[in-house]
Amino acid sequence: MKNLIQEIHRRSLWQVLGIYLVGAFVSLQVVEQLAEAGGLPAWVRPFALVLLIIGFPIVMATAFVQEGMGSKQPEAPQQSLADVGEVPPALPTAPTGAASFLTWRNAVMGGIGALTVWGLVALVWVMRGGGQIAGTDEVGIPGAPASLQARMSAIADRANQGLPTIAVLPFEDSGSDDEYAFFADGVHEDLLTNLSKINSLVVLARTTVMAYRDSELSVQELAQELNATSIVSGSVRRVGTDVRINVELVDPATNASLWSERYDRSLDDIFAVQSEIAREVARALRANLSSEEEARLASVPTGDLNAYDLYTRARQAYYEYEPAANDRAIHLFRDAIARDSAYGLAWAGLADGLAQTVSRWGAGIEWADSAVAAGTRAVELVPESSDAHKALALAYTQLGLTTEAIASNQRALELNPNNADVANNLAILYGAGRPADAIPLYELSERLRPHVFARTNMGGVYAFLGFPERARDLAALDREFAGENESNLNVLSLAAWVEGDYATVLDLEARMLDLDEATPQTSARAALRALDAGELELAERYAQDALKSESGGEFFFKNANTVLGQVALARGEETEARRFLRASLAQNQAYEDRGANDVWLPYQNSVIYAALGETDRAIEDAVTAFERGAIYPLLWDTEPAFEPIRDDPRYQALRADVQERWDSERAKVAAHDARSSAAGR
Repeated sequence: MKNLIQEIHRRSLWQVLGIYLVGAFVSLQVVEQLAEAGGLPAWVRPFALVLLIIGFPIVMATAFVQEGMGSKQPEAPQQSLADVGEVPPALPTAPTGAASFLTWRNAVMGGIGALTVWGLVALVWVMRGGGQIAGTDEVGIPGAPASLQARMSAIADRANQGLPTIAVLPFEDSGSDDEYAFFADGVHEDLLTNLSKINSLVVLARTTVMAYRDSELSVQELAQELNATSIVSGSVRRVGTDVRINVELVDPATNASLWSERYDRSLDDIFAVQSEIAREVARALRANLSSEEEARLASVPTGDLNAYDLYTRARQAYYEYEPAANDRAIHLFRDAIARDSAYGLAWAGLADGLAQTVSRWGAGIEWADSAVAAGTRAVELVPESSDAHKALALAYTQLGLTTEAIASNQRALELNPNNADVANNLAILYGAGRPADAIPLYELSERLRPHVFARTNMGGVYAFLGFPERARDLAALDREFAGENESNLNVLSLAAWVEGDYATVLDLEARMLDLDEATPQTSARAALRALDAGELELAERYAQDALKSESGGEFFFKNANTVLGQVALARGEETEARRFLRASLAQNQAYEDRGANDVWLPYQNSVIYAALGETDRAIEDAVTAFERGAIYPLLWDTEPAFEPIRDDPRYQALRADVQERWDSERAKVAAHDARSSAAGR
């Protein structure tokens, strides 16, 4: 050992080691900066690290063979001329074996070669379109890399591939104890969730099947109405900690039972039973389960069954979609977390409840902050849960964190390709700038959960793309099933707005405000449409109503303060106008300080700066709005605040880009509809 250490010192290997480690660190920092700037994929960084690790033993071996870096060779003993005589000194012989390979020249050339390989990989990635900024598409609109978007498209198209389609009917509560009446719904929802994780099945959403709880339709009639190829039904009885579950899978075409089973288990086994049922149903339908899907089915959400009871009660309250019930759900989710702080699904439920307080009832920004914190904790605890990513995405949306919300929804849809809520929410986010990607997702959501939001949301996209008749058709279908509601009235209002029929717009907005489900967001939307119609008194009244909520509709084209500022400008009240417009800028800034990248913040900032005469700022924010997805020409053409800047060459160039992008998206949607029509869909 002593000789080895002396040899290491003599060959200067410590010096080589230090230089290599410093060089490797610097190289990795350079790679990190290049990867970040070029939007290179995540595997490029570890690829560079692997090259450096491979190079380490080669460099050290070279240093050993070549006597370190510039170390002196031992001096030969001095010889006299007499000793040498007339014999010439021997010529140095060429190195052989490992020494012939392990030379500094080869080591340097190997390093250059490795760097070249890394550079070529990066260059090919960029040349093939992978060098865009992460999370954006070709014009900077928040989106996804091409590979991820291809997976989203494949998921959206699943419902058209003839996969087995299952309707899991609500389970009957066959117990006599009202204390556990909620439990059957919990088992039913858990089974739905487990089956939904299987990519080779199409599973209709909870909202869809719950409408048939007391239905007297036959199995064949139910299947025909739901367009289902299989029906699952069952019953649950719980007495204390004893549970009996009966479940059956039926082929409605023949009314034959494909599989049935009765489970008499302890409550401790409830999660194992639910996973087993999902596997048996999949096996009976000859559906393939991947190893990842198997692992998700086997996961146990909590070891505390009292926490599970609290969570199940909370979900039941959440689905009432009423303010008081939502508050009760929030408290129950918190009680579940108090019993099991690692209960990821309870954290996800809490995030949903907090976010819903903002999205439906106009709570302030601090509620959205709390929702993001809860959603983040959920994802940390259960990273393979679609519900956790969906909840975080909903929370992000309330803060205008559009890019983050899109990424979370995309992950949620990968984990559960049958999550109708996620498909709808992702489509909403795609609607700004990427309507052609939104339409298939809306269709998937509508297939999984008919008549709930997706159809009318899709109608809004068609209206903005200049297909008002298609929008009206979708609104009429929704009204036929669900009656007159805010969703289908809003689609009709948009269609009339696109055609410049402001009298119809105002009538429809008034009808929406008279509905029981009218919210502060309803008032905010009515305010900006009244402003477009030139009805200043109506716009002012609606905007003041919107301001009674804490949010005031930030993520519409304009919030309530912006509308009030423009009303004041139209009346010549410049001081009052500036007060409202500056308040709106401050309101938007509060969201931007939290990282908001929503499309409508820069759009309305552009409107405000144009109204204030700050042309450069107006155009700068207008460009940002376009890059984030404000691609609808009518918004730019009907906005009165833009009138002073319409002749500016920068604005005209932007307007041309808007038209080009809108035309492209419109053509894609028209082609999609033509293909669907040809396929009989």
